[in-house]
Amino acid sequence: MLKSSYSRSSDPFLPECERKPIKKEKRSKMKKFFALLLALVMSLSLVACGGGDTANEDTSTDDTATEENGGDTATASDVEIAVVLKTLASEYWGYVKAGCDAAAADLGVTVNVVGPGAESEIEQQVSMIEQQIGAGCDAIIVAPNDAGAASGALASAIGSIPVLSVDTNVGIEGQTSFVGTSNVDAAKEGGLWAAEQAGEGANAVIIYGQEGDNTSNMRREGYQAACDEAGVTVLDALSGQNTTDGATKTMEDLLKLPGVGRKTANLILGDVYHTPGVVIADTHCIRISGRLGLTDGTKDPAKVEEQLRKILPPEESNDFCHRLVLHGRAVCMARGPVCESCTLRPWCDLYNKSGKKDET
Repeated sequence: MLKSSYSRSSDPFLPECERKPIKKEKRSKMKKFFALLLALVMSLSLVACGGGDTANEDTSTDDTATEENGGDTATASDVEIAVVLKTLASEYWGYVKAGCDAAAADLGVTVNVVGPGAESEIEQQVSMIEQQIGAGCDAIIVAPNDAGAASGALASAIGSIPVLSVDTNVGIEGQTSFVGTSNVDAAKEGGLWAAEQAGEGANAVIIYGQEGDNTSNMRREGYQAACDEAGVTVLDALSGQNTTDGATKTMEDLLKLPGVGRKTANLILGDVYHTPGVVIADTHCIRISGRLGLTDGTKDPAKVEEQLRKILPPEESNDFCHRLVLHGRAVCMARGPVCESCTLRPWCDLYNKSGKKDET
C-alpha cells in the first residue's frame, strides 16, 4: 500500500491514550518477509533434492530431510536459492537484498541475489534468470520487470524446482506461488488515501516509475482509477524514472502547471516516492511550527519549508509534517488549543513565553 511510514505508536505529539501498539520498521518487515519466504522455498527444495514426492520425518536435525528414493539426504547447507530482483540499483531493492542475505545466514542456506542495473533492463534480467537456472539452483525467486519475458525464461524450470514470483506476478502455469498483491489494486488504495489527504476538489499529477515498464503502467492505472473515483482532477502524468533525482526534477516541472501547488507536489514526493527532505507546509504545519519556535512565525509555505529543512533530519521531515497535522487536529487547534493535555508544553515557545493560548 502506498502510504506514509508514520506510526502513531511512537508519536510524541499524541496523548498516551491515542497511541497504538508499535509497528516494526520497514527494513525489519522486509527481512522477516524474506526469511519466511526463503524458509518456504527451502522446505520445497529439500523435497525436490531427493527426487521423490514425499519426505520422511526428520529423525536427526531440524535442517535435514531424508528421502527413501535412493537414500539421498538433503541438508539446508546443500540448498542454493537464486533470487533475481528487478534491480540492485535502488534503495528499495537494496532492502530486499539485505533481507535475503539475513535470511540466508539465519537458515544456513546459500542465496544468490542478482539483478540488472535498472528496471528497464528486461533482456539483462532474462539472461540472469537463464543463467541461474542453468547453474543448477534448487529454487528460484523472481521479481520480474516484464512478466511475459520472465515467463519464457522460467519455462524450463517449471516442474523441476520451486518457482516463485514476488512483487509482480509472472503468472506462468505451474509456478509454485506468487507473493504480493495486484499493482493496480495497491496503487488504487494508495491513490484513494492521497486523495483523502488532498481534500475534495483537488488537482493532482501522477508521477509513475519507469517509462514503458509494465509495473509502472499498472500502478498508473490504479492511481487514475482512484482519482476518478474520488473526484480528483488529473492534470498530467509524468515519469519519475524510478529515481529520487528524477522524481524531484518532475516535481519542479509539476509546479509550472496551473492548479498544482507545493503541497500537492510535496505529498506526491514524500508519500509515494519517500523522497528525503520533503516538507509539506500545510496550515497545521505552518501554525504549529511557528508556535513551537521551529520557524520565525512566517505564514509563507515556501519559507516554512526552507526553515524546517535546516533543522529536520531529511529522513524524518515528511512524517514530521504528518504528525503536526494529527497534533493540530487533536490538540493544537487553531482556536482553543488544549494546552493542558499537550505533551510539547516544555518545548513550546508560545506557551513558555506567554503562558497564554494563541487564538490566531
